Amino acid sequence: MFGKIFQILFYGAILLGLAALVGRYGFGVSYIPMKMHSEYSTVSNIAIDGYDMVDYFAKKEADKGMQIFFTSWKEFNWLFNDDGNKKRFKASPEKYAPQFGGYCSYLVTKNIAYPPNPKVWHIYKKKLYLFSNEDRKQLFISDIDNNIANASEKWKL
Repeated sequence: MFGKIFQILFYGAILLGLAALVGRYGFGVSYIPMKMHSEYSTVSNIAIDGYDMVDYFAKKEADKGMQIFFTSWKEFNWLFNDDGNKKRFKASPEKYAPQFGGYCSYLVTKNIAYPPNPKVWHIYKKKLYLFSNEDRKQLFISDIDNNIANASEKWKL
């Protein structure tokens, strides 16, 4: 009798574990309600997939940083292409960090925290906005001031 109960519990736990894995990894990235977000969230502790935040402003390019040039801020490691970029970021991280925790700015207006594609970005009034794709970027910048206000309100929740 106990053997049968143990067997049911054991296989049930395996099925629950498999269902969790399929739900997390089998269907791609899921939408995260805003109240559950984590700023600059990635699978690892490297912020924004390792892109150099300073290069967006200095070079007007999205470049990956190198692990030898990193600093920690807000519990994440931020990578840079050189020591100068690292020092600029450390002096003023809020100036370079992307808005809305690095999530897709357009989807934040919909109350959804969704990871960005760091190669799809826009700088407006000295602030960096990231997007998950080019269509969402165009939707966001087509009414940028209202979208920023809307996303800012959602981000405060």
